[in-house]
Amino acid sequence: MEFKKNGHWFFPTQMDKTKVGFVYVIRDDYMKEIYFGKKLFQGYGKMNKGVESNWKSYLSSSKYVQMMLKARPRSEFSFIVLDEFDTKGGLAFAEVWAITTALCPLRTDCGNTMIGKIGFNVKEGMSDKFRERYDKACNWESFEDERQL
Repeated sequence: MEFKKNGHWFFPTQMDKTKVGFVYVIRDDYMKEIYFGKKLFQGYGKMNKGVESNWKSYLSSSKYVQMMLKARPRSEFSFIVLDEFDTKGGLAFAEVWAITTALCPLRTDCGNTMIGKIGFNVKEGMSDKFRERYDKACNWESFEDERQL
């Protein structure tokens, strides 16, 4: 399978693999559900340290999202990157911020029922780009212009 520069992820520019990772939202455009997550660009463990991750083909670690993707056409979903991060703390904080700001654990249309802990010092905030893309994703606005990258 041939991937675009950013795989299946919607993002306006070529993603920078020298950063730590990115926060994303998967939108189920048919059922009108959302799921937030984060993905590292490379491994940090003993066996995979410095090795590029499967970020271009990665779909989700959520069993619920995986089940939905197996049962239905991928064209019914949007895979949207909110922004990239330079630090693990910033990455973790942004994911938790998105989940809590959207009140996901209290909603039936959000696949995030748990909030992960932030095990890193947070020294990086969210960019204006992150907040703008978060609002756009949560308001079901189009990201069609980014499908061509």
